[in-house]
Amino acid sequence: MDLGKLLRKAWFYWQPRIGKPTWNMQYAFRGHLVLLCDEWTGSDGEAFAEGFRRLGLGKVVGTRTWGGEIWLSFDNTLADRGIASAAEYGVYGPMASG
Repeated sequence: MDLGKLLRKAWFYWQPRIGKPTWNMQYAFRGHLVLLCDEWTGSDGEAFAEGFRRLGLGKVVGTRTWGGEIWLSFDNTLADRGIASAAEYGVYGPMASG
C-alpha cells in the first residue's frame, strides 16, 4: 500500500433513476484509517508512518519507532569480509510555516 492510494477520494457520484448511488472512484478508500507502529518499525515503515501523520490520513497509534529513517550504506567491506553499515542519507520534510 502506498500513501497515494490512501489519498484517493470519491469526488462525485452516479445516481440512477432507481437504486443507490455509486461513487466515481471505485478504488477510493472511504473508511477511517488508523496506523499501528512499534519500536521495531524502521526505514520505509517510518517514512510511511510520518507521511500518514503529516497528510492527515488518520491516527498513528503504538510506540515510538526506532528512529532509523536514514539510508544506510553497506559498501564498507571489512578485512574479515564483514560489512559495516554507515549513515549515507538523512531525510527531512518541508518546514512548517508560522
